[in-house]
Amino acid sequence: MLHIITGAPCSGKSTYVREHAKAGDVRVDFDVIAQALGSDVDHQAEGAIRDCAFKARSAAINYLIEHADECEGWIIHSDPADWQREAYEKVGAEFVDLDTDMQTCLDRAVEDERPEGEEQAIRDWFARHEKGAGMPKYKMASGEAMMPADGIVEGYASTFDREPDSYGDVVAKGAFEDSLARWRESGKPIPLLYGHSTEDPEYNIGKVVEAYEDERGLFVRCEFDADNPKAQYVRKLVQQGRLYQFSFAYQVLDAGTVELESGIEAYELRKLDLFEVSLVQIPANQHAEVTEVKSAPVEVKSGRRNSKADEDELRRVLDLANTIAATVQSLIGDEQDEPDQPEDKPEEPEGAKGEDSTAKAALDALRDEAIRLLDTK
Repeated sequence: MLHIITGAPCSGKSTYVREHAKAGDVRVDFDVIAQALGSDVDHQAEGAIRDCAFKARSAAINYLIEHADECEGWIIHSDPADWQREAYEKVGAEFVDLDTDMQTCLDRAVEDERPEGEEQAIRDWFARHEKGAGMPKYKMASGEAMMPADGIVEGYASTFDREPDSYGDVVAKGAFEDSLARWRESGKPIPLLYGHSTEDPEYNIGKVVEAYEDERGLFVRCEFDADNPKAQYVRKLVQQGRLYQFSFAYQVLDAGTVELESGIEAYELRKLDLFEVSLVQIPANQHAEVTEVKSAPVEVKSGRRNSKADEDELRRVLDLANTIAATVQSLIGDEQDEPDQPEDKPEEPEGAKGEDSTAKAALDALRDEAIRLLDTK
């Protein structure tokens, strides 16, 4: 069985696990993992150690989810997103939400000499969970993607049409203005994520380079990271039309019930704090859409041969294709030079005629493809 321990920084999650886990239970604690990987600080590891620790933590969590019926696991997860909670719930995990008050957490941060920024992290956690604010929420949108051009994907993450989405919500015009202004003042880009994954830094696949409200909704133009393989793979999925939905994470700052012109009652979101924009699989708002994906003059290795071993292998394929093609041609020539057969020679089975030329055509195509790939080297 899995036990998911949530709560603010300094709320006592690690202590709770130490006091309740038994010998042999699997314990997933990011700070402990980071220290095992070489971090010389108790909290907030940075750089390569932080990235490696996230990967190790994600791998451990995935393993425990897959084997939830076979082992006992304790996962410290301060603030799981809705989709992460759903994944835990599907395997029957127990949630332990520590409700330590903010002042106690702040006092502990001072006593434990936590790193700079811990106090703000505590305040931010409680701001997200204050009464009426709830957990961060996610709003999805879908639409058709166009062929990529320069590493940019753009479209509407939200629309202001007055048709309730699958959650029964409508978004009011102006709901994002204050949040967008705060992002501009901060000088930091709004993150572009895949699937709202905040745990693995590799799923932070780019940034929003432009965002504004127009009459239709919240328009975003996002740039994929050129040096992140996952970002380029997500871009490929969008290019192929296998991924074409936007989503954004937000917190409700002002909302209320409203009666629409159709007479339907909906929950109107009037002021939102925008956290990030994601590309996702599941739509909620059918009116918002990805309108264009552009390809970039970036160094992308997809479709290219990059090693001497690859080149040698292609040359072997080409030599083999040439040899087989020559053999087929010789056989065809031999058959054409044979004397006339007796009139009582059995007819060739239907479909056999032309098989030699078909084989030769296929081999010619194989040879041409090998040449083309070598030309791209």
